[in-house]
Amino acid sequence: MLFALGVIRLRETPVLAATVRFTIAPPPGIGVNGRPELSPDGRRLVFSGSDSNLWLRALDALKVARESGNYPRAERLGTLVASGLIVGESLFGVLNAGLIVAFNNDVPLVLVPEEFAPARALGVIAFAALVVWLYAWLARHARYRAFGR
Repeated sequence: MLFALGVIRLRETPVLAATVRFTIAPPPGIGVNGRPELSPDGRRLVFSGSDSNLWLRALDALKVARESGNYPRAERLGTLVASGLIVGESLFGVLNAGLIVAFNNDVPLVLVPEEFAPARALGVIAFAALVVWLYAWLARHARYRAFGR
């Protein structure tokens, strides 16, 4: 009985949805950098213009609105994070030098013994995971700011 129902079900032709195609043109005199992105709520389309501004278009409207200030803000945020990493590394170097002198030990912050073979691989994996996490955080933060969140 189940086999017969399965055969009948497989013989049914699937209903195909109609394909809708449309063009979203940028404002006159403005080129598009990269590909457009859909907002998290699915109501707006955003793209970076050749004039270094973000442009928003509600999918239920015909006009494109300029979102000035958000794209440069995202660039400033990226620069700020990179500068923070550089300064943080410098401060850690000063702290590490102070610990070396204070404890009279070449490696005062050792976590595992020197013979621990996977230490380098774990360090590379941890560094790569940190870079991916920071990039994702920055991209998400910049995208939400671009959509007014």
